[in-house]
Amino acid sequence: MIKSQLEERVVELAHQLDIDTPNTEGMTNPGLEGLIDSLESQLPPVVEDPPATQTPAPPVVEDPPATQTPAPPVSKTGFVVAQGRSVCCGKRGVVGPGEEIGEDDFGNGAEGVADFVKRKIIVKA
Repeated sequence: MIKSQLEERVVELAHQLDIDTPNTEGMTNPGLEGLIDSLESQLPPVVEDPPATQTPAPPVVEDPPATQTPAPPVSKTGFVVAQGRSVCCGKRGVVGPGEEIGEDDFGNGAEGVADFVKRKIIVKA
């Protein structure tokens, strides 16, 4: 801060404390800063008003999931990936729930499909 700003701050603090303004004539910036610190220490502590008590908003209740699972899409291959599952195929990458999948997607063909059907990862469409 420059000297004039420091002097203004001294006058402001003196007014807040309801005291005579100290003589700042001939004081250097460090002296003014020390005077400001001294005056600020005499100020009463600032008590912030507690935030207004608000009643919390009622929790948002989400609708429970539907009890009926949506019908899987019609598949040309006859199989789709089961809901909540995904399959990583070498040819197509990750195949998600409800997506069509078939023997062409597996390196071992029908055997791969049969294994995933047995484990209920792939279901008949």
